[in-house]
Amino acid sequence: MRDFLGLFDFKYVLGKSQIWLYMYMFVYFVYAFTSGLEDPLLAISLLIFVIAPLRAAFLMFIFYLLWEYVTTFSFGITVVLLMQLLMIAKMVIQKDKQKKASTIIERKSKSLQIGLLVYMIVMGAASFLVSMSMTGLGFVFKVLITFYAIHFMYSERSYDNLLKSVLQILMLSALIATIYGFYHDTALDRWISGLGDSFSQLYGTLGTTRMAFIYLTSVTFFLYYVKNVIVKAGGIIVFTALTLMTISLTAIILYGVIIFIYTLSKGTLGKVIGRGVMFLLAVALTFPVWSKFDIVQPVLYRITFSAEAYESGDINKATTGREEIQENYMKKLDDSSPFTIFFGNAESAISSTGSDMYSHNTYIDILFFFGILGIILLVLYQGKKILLVRGQSYFYPLLSLKAILLLGAASVSVMSASYFMVLIFI
Repeated sequence: MRDFLGLFDFKYVLGKSQIWLYMYMFVYFVYAFTSGLEDPLLAISLLIFVIAPLRAAFLMFIFYLLWEYVTTFSFGITVVLLMQLLMIAKMVIQKDKQKKASTIIERKSKSLQIGLLVYMIVMGAASFLVSMSMTGLGFVFKVLITFYAIHFMYSERSYDNLLKSVLQILMLSALIATIYGFYHDTALDRWISGLGDSFSQLYGTLGTTRMAFIYLTSVTFFLYYVKNVIVKAGGIIVFTALTLMTISLTAIILYGVIIFIYTLSKGTLGKVIGRGVMFLLAVALTFPVWSKFDIVQPVLYRITFSAEAYESGDINKATTGREEIQENYMKKLDDSSPFTIFFGNAESAISSTGSDMYSHNTYIDILFFFGILGIILLVLYQGKKILLVRGQSYFYPLLSLKAILLLGAASVSVMSASYFMVLIFI
């Protein structure tokens, strides 16, 4: 029981102030079952956020990342905007109480971080001034908050605790968001070719594949930070099942990636290959059993359908129309001026092209908004950060988080999603 209760324990980062985080989460737990009381509950959550100490408020902000699409006051103001403004205000007010951390990331990538941040500020301001879009300013707010947390709230020794607490709070938020999805029936029906029937895709508060990203970060939390075998196995099973319920092929691929990374963390490459062969053999031998499960069949048929389409050369069909959509976006980008291609146009891809469908590729979206320069800065920053922390205790869980978000971003449009822009800079 103590190990299970440990899933809710944040004393290692918050001490006694974790009570504020519990209060905040309880409000959203009630919110998940509520219809008609949204405004007062959101107001209470903001009041708790304002009163809470800065570290507790930061974890509340992380918890909230999954809720931005379902939390708007009836009079039109979005809670995500208020949360960002309040968080920045708390950072400014309490800045004198924070001691600057000296981390490897801070010491060896400072110029790259500043360059990326300045570029995002310039493009965000340009977006706001030209089109009065809050998207760009939102980027600036989220990056400022995350950089501040890393540089001022945590030291090298406690960075592992930062990552653990982020994955832990995302796991709890995902559970409550899933309850919200079931209670409010946010699931989408998807026709599965081969089965001749439609199945509900788990949607939660974010969307199918997007929600799967958070389920996978939850699996990562249990893999690396939960020691009790029963609790670890139970958590992995629950979030694996939730991942399957999204019926997302991207999620299945990413699941394989994080399992590979975890296996790699446990031994040499030779051992990894050996374990991989044994695992695949076990999967093949037990296929007649687990393939009959209702939760697995829609995913298997989607894999079969995509594989057959690839084999016949129909890439567009295999990617559920993504190839054609993305080709149209890239044609629009090719028609732009060299200046725009390199520096971006500070406007979302869907607005720039006038398309009625998103690109389903975050990197295409980044190209339109931030240009090739933005892509280069982002890739350099992410790559350098991973290389700098090799050998640290948190390397593999951080690598898993990066893999989920940065690889998954190639199949969905999440550039403007708060959780993406915050978590890729953790």
